[in-house]
Amino acid sequence: MVGFKVFGTHNGLNQHYEHDKRYEMADEWIDCVNQLWDSWEPGSVVMDENSRMVVDHTKVRTVNFEGKYYKSRGPLNTAPGPQRRPVICQAGGSPAGRAFGSKHADTIIASGAGVEEMKGYKEDVVKRMNAYGRDPETCKVLFLISPIIAETDDAARDKRDRQRAAEAADFEARLERMSYYSGFDMSKFDLDEPLPEDFLSRVNGHQSTMNAIVKSGRTLREMTRFINTESIEFYGSPDTVAAQMGEVMEEVGGDGYLFANTVTRRTVAEIADGLAPALKKRGLIRKGYDHELFRDNLLAF
Repeated sequence: MVGFKVFGTHNGLNQHYEHDKRYEMADEWIDCVNQLWDSWEPGSVVMDENSRMVVDHTKVRTVNFEGKYYKSRGPLNTAPGPQRRPVICQAGGSPAGRAFGSKHADTIIASGAGVEEMKGYKEDVVKRMNAYGRDPETCKVLFLISPIIAETDDAARDKRDRQRAAEAADFEARLERMSYYSGFDMSKFDLDEPLPEDFLSRVNGHQSTMNAIVKSGRTLREMTRFINTESIEFYGSPDTVAAQMGEVMEEVGGDGYLFANTVTRRTVAEIADGLAPALKKRGLIRKGYDHELFRDNLLAF
């Protein structure tokens, strides 16, 4: 699987490329690698021991791709996999990110603050995919969640309250996360003043996340209380959380969830041994995999 989040460290550069320019570059890169993946025609791999022929060179062609940002003669320097191209996974909530995902991705990782935003995100992606001539069923939109699970609803509520209290007490960690999402060192700003008026227009990091954070509070100190990439809060016993997940997704019209829990033996067991059977009982997750290839299984449910 190839994942895209067009943000991060650009080695050798002093600063990020401008946000929308990165998506423009990514769009051209996908065009280039698609041509490389298609540079080996079906039947090009022979593997004939008698003739000692491994590859039929007449079915492998050069690409000679030359764009604004990338250039490649090709062909691909290895035989293609059985899916021809990897599964493309994209994450991003900005208009440029949504456009890129709707055009290229097999699955999109999304975050929306509540049911209405989640529903709006899914509807927007469907509209964009239709505009690109794509069948919306060929891309699965998965919403980020971090369910808090315990034996009973009361125990899960207590667990949630303890986690939230610990997060609220660690102000430096919240400020660091905000620095990561924005691409700015947030410690340089006055914590008890609003951010500069042009701040959002200068963000080259996670634009949709930063938009939500900045709009949530007045001062920087207040804003750090609202750093949250989860789409919706789920907590309770496995049966309670499974029921909540089903109700929300039915209303949203999305395709599923992506768990963003911290990976420990405990959280894996809570989901695999507790939540998964409760979801399976309701027909909300599959009982097995009917296909050989990843993309086919991804799109089948």
